[in-house]
Amino acid sequence: MNSPAAINPTTKPKSRKTAHGSRLRWAVFQAHWLFGITIGIVLGVMGVTGATMAFENQVMEALSPGVVDVAPRQIPVLTPDALLARFVSEMPGTKPTTITLRTRAGAAPQITFTPPRAGDGPARAEKLYVDPYDGRILGHATGEQFFATVRRLHRFLLLPGDAKGPGRQITGITALSLLGFLASGIYLRWPKRPLNWRLWFKPNLRARKRGLYFSLHQVIGTWVLPVYLIIALTGLTYSYPWFKSGFDWLLTGQTDDNVDKETAPKEAAVKAPSGAKKAKAAEPLPTLDPTWRTVLAEPGGASTVIISIPKIAREHVRVRYLSPDAGNDRAYNELKVRPDGAIIKRDLYSSHSLGGRISTARLAVHRGSFFGLPFAILFMLAALAMPLFPITGYLLYLGRRRMAPSAARRSSTRIE
Repeated sequence: MNSPAAINPTTKPKSRKTAHGSRLRWAVFQAHWLFGITIGIVLGVMGVTGATMAFENQVMEALSPGVVDVAPRQIPVLTPDALLARFVSEMPGTKPTTITLRTRAGAAPQITFTPPRAGDGPARAEKLYVDPYDGRILGHATGEQFFATVRRLHRFLLLPGDAKGPGRQITGITALSLLGFLASGIYLRWPKRPLNWRLWFKPNLRARKRGLYFSLHQVIGTWVLPVYLIIALTGLTYSYPWFKSGFDWLLTGQTDDNVDKETAPKEAAVKAPSGAKKAKAAEPLPTLDPTWRTVLAEPGGASTVIISIPKIAREHVRVRYLSPDAGNDRAYNELKVRPDGAIIKRDLYSSHSLGGRISTARLAVHRGSFFGLPFAILFMLAALAMPLFPITGYLLYLGRRRMAPSAARRSSTRIE
């Protein structure tokens, strides 16, 4: 990837050259450096924050002994119904929405809930861990609020409105710009001998100042180009619904539109009476134990189970679970279960085509964990290196500005 502001330091940038050379190349270069030293700053922020979140679950687990995991005991763990009953008794007024359970000994369940609304603004969902043996509340994982803030910075730049605010549009435009930087960078650095691998992949570490900046910008940009391409394409699915629809269609031949149309009437039916029954007693918690037993009986077992708690007790239960041999942390199997535990629908991750697995686990693709731990580390390092490009591009830009007066004087001397 060439520089936002990168140009061969051994060649003085002269606009006259474009009259005899490629005007297109000159225009591409101008756009590359101009957008690079502006939008590139946002890209740097997104890269660092993305790298920070690469292993957030592992970091929080390591920093939260006694919360995320407790000492195993020689007694049975509580069932989901018992855990929720204890939680609601200790947190009156809250509305649990999901419960996450892990089958590993001593692993603490996590309950996501909506706290009582304070003021006119919408209540933000919170998460708490509970003891798997007695149901007492253990608290938040250390670093949870930090990573939540980093995520908002990564996706919305901490601007008001979050997904509905301007931040989402800015990061979306920035992701589109990354595709432009990749394409223009390759175009600008295309060598006369494209089959010479040294020109593509070996930096000139003996160079100094502008020569070194130029070499690092070009060569490291080439190294990380495939990673940035994947990051940009998957990241755009979180910014633009139309892009996600196209992404899904290319990979699977269908979009989520059909699913939305099927579920919309049911959701409306659930929501419609809720406003009319505000004054009545709260809806009792649904029974989840039959669903839990059904999941545990699934072939291959389950390591992590996420149960979405229905708003009405008689509604079907949606369950997502990871198999012990899941290839990545987003390889969820999905079940639709009746309150009595009978399975209505089973959607196994392994039954999907490669395109379907990529579409379903696109966050894992975005992070690189879809391809295994070595690639997750590679993606993290590539994201962490993203500020290198606006920084080196800006240094090259300043170098050209400093060289411009002396170049003008030499030109004037030749004319005289």
